[in-house]
Amino acid sequence: MSQEFQKHESLSWKKRLWQLSAKHYSSIVLAAFFINIMAIAAPVYVLQVYDRVVFQGGLTTLQALVIGMVFVVVFDFILKGMKSKLFSRIGLHLELNLGRMVYDRLNATPLRTLEARPTSYWQQLFQDIDVLRNLFAGPQAALLIDLPFGVLFLGIIAYMSMPLFGLICGIVTAFILLALVSSLVMRQRTKNAETAKLDRNTLIGELLQARTSLKALALRDSMRWRFEGHHANTIDNAAKRGGSADLFQTLATSLAMLSTVITTAYGALLILDLELTIGVLIAINMLSSRLINTLTQLVSQWRNIFEGRKAIGRMDGFFAEQTEPFERNVDHATPKARFGLDHVQFHFNPDVEQNPALDIQQHQLPSQGLLVIMGKNGSGKSTLLKLLSGLYKPSQGTVSLDGGDIQQFPRQQLAEWIGYLPQEIVLFSGTVLENIALGVADPTRVNDEDIIRAAQASGIHHDIMAHPEGYMLELSEGGGGMSGGQRQRLCLARTLIGDRPILLLDEPTSHLDQQGTVEVAKMLKDLSRERLVIAVSHSEPLIMASDYLLIMQQGKVAVAGRREDVLEHLSKTKKVSENG
Repeated sequence: MSQEFQKHESLSWKKRLWQLSAKHYSSIVLAAFFINIMAIAAPVYVLQVYDRVVFQGGLTTLQALVIGMVFVVVFDFILKGMKSKLFSRIGLHLELNLGRMVYDRLNATPLRTLEARPTSYWQQLFQDIDVLRNLFAGPQAALLIDLPFGVLFLGIIAYMSMPLFGLICGIVTAFILLALVSSLVMRQRTKNAETAKLDRNTLIGELLQARTSLKALALRDSMRWRFEGHHANTIDNAAKRGGSADLFQTLATSLAMLSTVITTAYGALLILDLELTIGVLIAINMLSSRLINTLTQLVSQWRNIFEGRKAIGRMDGFFAEQTEPFERNVDHATPKARFGLDHVQFHFNPDVEQNPALDIQQHQLPSQGLLVIMGKNGSGKSTLLKLLSGLYKPSQGTVSLDGGDIQQFPRQQLAEWIGYLPQEIVLFSGTVLENIALGVADPTRVNDEDIIRAAQASGIHHDIMAHPEGYMLELSEGGGGMSGGQRQRLCLARTLIGDRPILLLDEPTSHLDQQGTVEVAKMLKDLSRERLVIAVSHSEPLIMASDYLLIMQQGKVAVAGRREDVLEHLSKTKKVSENG
């Protein structure tokens, strides 16, 4: 978590961004004030030309007016350029700082919270950064800043002609009503469109993750109906939203044109009655056109404004999520790897009444050696590893490390103590060297000897050296270019780097052949002489190399102890069952 994020942890994300942008917004409002004041100059210029220059032949007055307007245009150009640069700077600051906040907060979000939502939801948060940049530093922001100056234009129109002021107030009221109706309709349309898009993107993410099965089982036709259903729903809702937006935009444009017609016609009648001059009518038309143009933009921009509000709502919900400590505040001594479980229960969904996925009343794990966890699918093996690594928080009870609740230790500290290898093989685009170095908090400080040692221990060093590019071999997304066994060994090397006192390995040999499994079993046995190694596996070489076995059954510890004792117990139980 960055220092900037920690410094402002007590403030909401909006207040933090406001602190960074307040000075720029103040300058923008000041620039907008002078720009709108100078917008009055053009109507006044036209009024003077028609009422004084044309009718009175005031050429000297015309010269003075032209010179004055040249200065106004130049000054207006400078101010608008400054305003544009300030908005660009705000957008840059917002995108940079909010991106950091979201990234840091995402890393501080507990694993269960991350797993509870689809990947597309978390990706949407980064797309929302672009939406918010446009909201706070784009046309919508400029529009909201300019809107209050409409009162100034109305005041000048009232000074020039009260009859036309009343007419234009009616026109403004019509625009406001149109904007309100537009907001109500577009709110629902946008909500439906976003929901449909999220559902479709979730399905696409699932299909891409299962691309191997999709190809192997020829699921194109059987999955087509699901994709086309979601895709058609997305298109339908997007079309409805676009149609509504176009309708209101057209209505606003037509209303603006009608306003000009009505204002000019009524003004002509006032001129005929000698209550108004041509210059005043033209000036009022120019002022009302600027005001109506702003209101027309309000109607057309309502969709973007509502999308911005939705993005703010998602950000509020995201930053309201509970977090776990990330950076260490106290330097604790390296643990002796004494794990204890005291009345531990874990529910995947605490709100639903069901049997716990894990229920261990009291158990102490060995502090050194190779412990292999066995059990049927769904017996709680992987869940137990995640509890021991601190990735999951128990629904009830305590998981302790050297007598201290493991939840008190920040993620950065636990990552320095515990090497964790999940079932999923995850590699990143980049070189082999970079992928192995990611096993430590600061990859830039890892020396080549440590990387090579970890690769040799996992058995991947020979395969790397056999390639012409060696450790600088570029991997594509997901480790493309390597076999499943090579990817697993590479992930194992990443876990081994850092000389951690505790290793938690979930099915570390699932993609290896018999020879590779034997080699890894021997390597883990050697490592366990100086540390605690816990592996979830049913591999015979690993079982026979283990010092301890732990059998899980329906979320409970069925039997645990030294390997010889547990195997003897299982053998006796099997004989009793057979003799039944």
